[in-house]
Amino acid sequence: MNPTKEIDPHGDVIAILPTTSTKFRVSSIVLSLASPVLRAMLFRGGVTLASAKALRLVEVEFPDGSPQALEAIFNVLHFRHDCVGANASYDILYEIALVVDKYDLKAVRPWGEVWLRGAGGGGGGKRLFATYVFGDREGFRKECQRAILQSHGYDCGLNGGSEKGKETEVEEENDWDSNLVPTRVLGKIYTSPSDATCNYS
Repeated sequence: MNPTKEIDPHGDVIAILPTTSTKFRVSSIVLSLASPVLRAMLFRGGVTLASAKALRLVEVEFPDGSPQALEAIFNVLHFRHDCVGANASYDILYEIALVVDKYDLKAVRPWGEVWLRGAGGGGGGKRLFATYVFGDREGFRKECQRAILQSHGYDCGLNGGSEKGKETEVEEENDWDSNLVPTRVLGKIYTSPSDATCNYS
C-alpha cells in the first residue's frame, strides 16, 4: 500500500484516485484559488468541505487523472517547483492537459511551455491537444496543419515540407488519433489541404 504523498503537510484534502492506491494531501484553499471548478467541489456555503463536515481531513475523488499528472499539477499549484520535472512524455503531457482542461487550471499553463519544449517532436494528437490547452497558438497552428495534411494522405516530416505518398522515418511518430482530441477542439481545424490551418479562438 502506497503512503499518502504530502504535497501540503497541513492540507485538509486527501485527493484519491479510485483506480490506484495513490493519494495526495493537498490544500483546498490552494486548489480553490486555482480553479473555479475545484472551488465548487471543495467549498459549501463559503466554508471548506472539511470544516462543513467537522473533519480535519476530507477525501475527494479525482477519477480522471493519472498519478503522474496529478502529482505534477499539485506540485505546481502548491509552489513546489523544485519537485516538477521539465521533461514529460507526450502520454503524461496529454494526461496533464486533460486535467488542466477539465478543471480550468490556468495557473498550470505557464508550465505547459516548459513541458512542450522538453517533450520534443512527434506526439500527434496528444501534442495537438496539449498545445491547445496550454495556449501555444503557434504550436497549435502547426499541429493543425500537420493533422490536415496527414488526413489527406501527406506524410509530414518534422523538419520540412510535405509530400503526398512519401514515406518518412518519422511517419509513425507523427500519426495522430482524432479520438484523442475533443470535438470542440477538432471543430477549430479547417479541413481543406489548401488551407491547412486552424482557428484558436
